[in-house]
Amino acid sequence: ELENSIRKGLLWEKEIKERDRLRLLLLERLSQETVMDLPEVLIESELNYRLEALKNTSRETGVSFDEYLQKINKTEDDLKTGLTQEVTQTLKNALILREIAKRENCYPTPAEIEETMSQIINRQALNEGGGQIDKASLFEYIKERLTNEKVFQFLENLVQ
Repeated sequence: ELENSIRKGLLWEKEIKERDRLRLLLLERLSQETVMDLPEVLIESELNYRLEALKNTSRETGVSFDEYLQKINKTEDDLKTGLTQEVTQTLKNALILREIAKRENCYPTPAEIEETMSQIINRQALNEGGGQIDKASLFEYIKERLTNEKVFQFLENLVQ
């Protein structure tokens, strides 16, 4: 029985990886065919957000940000330059998914959002003893995640 459970788990993991790979290809194709100019202020804001996240992560691991930069042989400007394309692509993809959701009405129901929120809150309560959760932020995060899932399901149905 344990062997069967492990086999099912590995098969499920493989299916998820393949689904994600195909979704990424689909999104890349949509992105290549979509022309849009992103406001520089939006790109700069996301770059700064990511840099701050990196700084916080390095601090939490006990390494100063300057030490981190030395270890990867880059300056902060080099890092920013390297992240610019990634940030631009991420923003473009998010806007594409949002527009498809809007045009095709691919939104989760309030019940779907609440169910997923409950699962996450219950899981956190078990794992961490019920620490504080910002429910408004969690709601928005789940709404976006479920919306993206519905958009991908819509797109997958179109290409099948």
